[in-house]
Amino acid sequence: MNQLVNNNPTTDQGAIQAAFPGEYKNFAPIGRGSYAKVYRAETENGELVAIKVIDLKNMQKEIIPYMQNEMKLLSESDNKNVIKLFKSNQTNEKLILVLEYCQIDVEFMVKRYFKGKLSDDLVITILRQLANGLSYLHRNKIIHRDLKLENFAVQLTQEDQDALQNRNDLTVFDKATYKLIDLGLAKKLGDLQAQTSTWAGTELNMAPEILNEQKYSFQADMYSLGVCLYYMLVGKYPYFDPTNRTPLQDLIKKENVDLNHIANLQLRSLIQKMLKFDPKQRLTFQELYQHEFFKYREGDLANPIDLELNQNQGIYSQRLDESVLEQNPIKRQSEIFQQENESKSQIQQVMNTEQQQQFNDFINNPKIQEKNQEFQTPEVKNMFPTSKFDPQKKQNDQIMQLYHIRNQYIAILKLAEYLEQIIPLVKNSKLDFLTMAQKFNMYIEYLRMVSKQLYLKLQQRFIFFQQSLGPYDRFQLLQKQVKQEDQPKLEKVYVREGDSSGMISWFKKSVFKQIQCEPHDSANFNQQYQQNNIELYKELLKMLQDSFYKYTDDSDPKIKRIKCLIYLSMINTARSRVLFQVELQNTDYKAEELLLTKARDEPDILSEKVTAILAQYNLQYI
Repeated sequence: MNQLVNNNPTTDQGAIQAAFPGEYKNFAPIGRGSYAKVYRAETENGELVAIKVIDLKNMQKEIIPYMQNEMKLLSESDNKNVIKLFKSNQTNEKLILVLEYCQIDVEFMVKRYFKGKLSDDLVITILRQLANGLSYLHRNKIIHRDLKLENFAVQLTQEDQDALQNRNDLTVFDKATYKLIDLGLAKKLGDLQAQTSTWAGTELNMAPEILNEQKYSFQADMYSLGVCLYYMLVGKYPYFDPTNRTPLQDLIKKENVDLNHIANLQLRSLIQKMLKFDPKQRLTFQELYQHEFFKYREGDLANPIDLELNQNQGIYSQRLDESVLEQNPIKRQSEIFQQENESKSQIQQVMNTEQQQQFNDFINNPKIQEKNQEFQTPEVKNMFPTSKFDPQKKQNDQIMQLYHIRNQYIAILKLAEYLEQIIPLVKNSKLDFLTMAQKFNMYIEYLRMVSKQLYLKLQQRFIFFQQSLGPYDRFQLLQKQVKQEDQPKLEKVYVREGDSSGMISWFKKSVFKQIQCEPHDSANFNQQYQQNNIELYKELLKMLQDSFYKYTDDSDPKIKRIKCLIYLSMINTARSRVLFQVELQNTDYKAEELLLTKARDEPDILSEKVTAILAQYNLQYI
């Protein structure tokens, strides 16, 4: 029976065998995503590989450019600290990638084995290897643009893997190989002077110049690397406001990151320079390689990476620094020399005075140590603890409810706005059809009626929670935002409850024969929105597919804008559906909307956002 499965070309293993006859055996599934499955397999020589099988038949077309970009860059990769693509094969239904095998990623390693934070020495080990991989990419004029812990793979020898599994020997990670993976958002520049302005990356790891839609170059990778180092050492992002009151850009610009959690003074100084808001003031890769952590010790060949690191320093020439920083080289070298002297002077002063003893006393203070345990697994002292009433938690839950309702109707209103923008662009184009305008106008009317009802629901909750939440700043701020930003948009919307089929009653699809707008507290309200949401997404997806089929030239600015609006509509269709399915989604709406606004002219980036939402919440639109 297994032989039949292995030989069946419609199965993953059968497709692998058909593509590479007899080359791989002993398949074991080790991971899966929305459109791909990953298998561990052995070569004829017993070496392990990871084989990624991507289902092209069911994949959305918008993902394919990312896969093609990653395949091209990985096929050209030849560095110890960048994942290797050994082979690839593509048919009409499947894309097969044979990659280096890595057991886990750094994000999993930090959370599973180190309770949220790594030691200074291990972070330095990882930094040296990641910098080696980045230097290789930069030598080939490639910016990674998506540096984050889940994109750092950990490769262990079989002996070390056994030691980890059998004895929980965490010292194996000191000897592990760390590799950069996922080059889907990487970009190859034309030369060392080139810059780009494409919105790309993961927001909390993203350099401020990308967030602010400015031109950027290799210095963007330096900022993201600094964020990763901070997270590994501290267990959280350097800039993040869970209350959603302060935009991420404002937090980054202030440069008030708390570095007190980093005991190693050299790491502290290094990260502070990496996280500079202005890329001209930020640590350069040439400066990074001149740091003590990267100094080559002649005769010490215990770690072969020392040789690579020593050789890599040459690629960060003065010419590269000038192109990135656009500064006078003599002035820049003077600033570097001055910064290094100031840093050394500060460290020496601390080390040679009583401040060092005070610092040690501070770190060793039992109260401070107790506070630093927040990322460690607490000891269970009572299996059946007595529940206690927490008034602050109750107030936070109530505020979450209010934010959740507002996020619901804001996503729906934004969706209606995008649909409204699509109509005039699609009219008289190849994507137009007889009832297009009527159908989309019907959706716009329905979406605004739903938004109005959710808005009225929020007003009722304001009255209900006024007594308990009235004195709180977040409650007052939310009321002010709703009054100033939402009320003008919704006060003129009229809700027609009941049958509103009218002119669209003759549509073939049954869902359009009788669209009703039920009261927000009715049992059918959520169910009806879910059904209409699915039908709208299908309409958008069909129009998107037609755009690829009917327009082969992507250079037309009009069709590019139409695609962007379709993607933005799909994103808010999916997001609003999530907000109806999941309770208390107090998402950072402003940050999300900023991301979409910045990427409004980049169809590829928007398509990646659609895919991420569908995968994250396992949404099916069939």
